Amino acid sequence: MEKRYEELLKKLKAKKIEYKELKELKATLEERIRICEESERCDEAASEYFVLKIVEEFMEKYKD
Repeated sequence: MEKRYEELLKKLKAKKIEYKELKELKATLEERIRICEESERCDEAASEYFVLKIVEEFMEKYKD
C-alpha cells in the first residue's frame, strides 16, 4: 500500500478523523478513480478504490 495512505489508515483506526474529513476524502478518491480509469491506469485506480471502500466503511460507522 502506498505510504500516503498508511497515515490515513492509522487515523481511521484510531478514530481521529472528523466526518467532514471523511466526506472530503471520499470525494477526492472518487475523482482520482475516475481520472485513473479514463487514462487506463488500472493499478492506481485499484489502489484508490481499496482505500475508498475503507473510508466508506468508516463513514457508515460514524453515522451510528
